[in-house]
Amino acid sequence: SWVIWVEGYYSYVRFLIPIFLIFNFSLNANEYNLSWYPKDNYFDSINTPTNLKYSLINTDGVWEDNKGSYGVMNCLVSLLTKNNEETELNGLCQADDESKNEAKFWVTLKRNSLETAGVGKITYVAGTGIYKKVIGMSCPYAVKYIQKTYAIIKQKCSEEFFNKLN
Repeated sequence: SWVIWVEGYYSYVRFLIPIFLIFNFSLNANEYNLSWYPKDNYFDSINTPTNLKYSLINTDGVWEDNKGSYGVMNCLVSLLTKNNEETELNGLCQADDESKNEAKFWVTLKRNSLETAGVGKITYVAGTGIYKKVIGMSCPYAVKYIQKTYAIIKQKCSEEFFNKLN
């Protein structure tokens, strides 16, 4: 009957959910994930009558990763925005790792997408301590702006990147 089928279905689902969670966790266990929460401090911008805008921004915020590290990251960023939508972003950032005896890393940011959200590439260009091992490696990132001056940035790197930080 229908009641027996529902009870059997829920028993089946209760059995599958823990397996799915374990499988999903094991698939992502060796990826390196970094989250950064910056606030933009605009220095200056120039606008043209043809809807072209060039901006220089200083941004800073705290970051954390899935290895238990955390710290502060500061960036200088240039933005070229066309028609209030398409944006070319280039930046250089310095991050201090407060959990690793004053280790630091420097990254470049590159993105061509919408002004308010998008995806780009982070490249590790210098580092001290454990971050020396990832110099030259790149990872994708996604950004979503909140109220035009705050952002959430999520970076996801490969298992190879994760293993180099061990």
